[in-house]
Amino acid sequence: MSWLTAIKTSLMGHRVDPELVNAYKSAIPSTVDVQINVSGDSYIATVKSVENEKLPKETFLITEAQSQDELVNMVNDLIFSYKNIPVQYRPFYKQVLRPVGSVAKTENLKLVKAA
Repeated sequence: MSWLTAIKTSLMGHRVDPELVNAYKSAIPSTVDVQINVSGDSYIATVKSVENEKLPKETFLITEAQSQDELVNMVNDLIFSYKNIPVQYRPFYKQVLRPVGSVAKTENLKLVKAA
């Protein structure tokens, strides 16, 4: 277990399996394409594709936020839910998907997996 994983584990108050930390990280897609709509003071993000593949019609991924930074966090959390990553492992991947370009200046946004 890396020292960073050990510290996060002790801070979170429960033990996590370091192999699962790596396994869940590999489940996070490398790219996510999002359509952004601004409605008043809210940003609404709809995921259009994951790993350059359109989502099936029966899959609808949408989230809302009050700021640009919060929007990125909310999209990350949405993808974690979509990929069934347990809540106790999510702090290890905070903002692992980061925007390419500015959230404010685009209607379509690509998020890429940080190394």
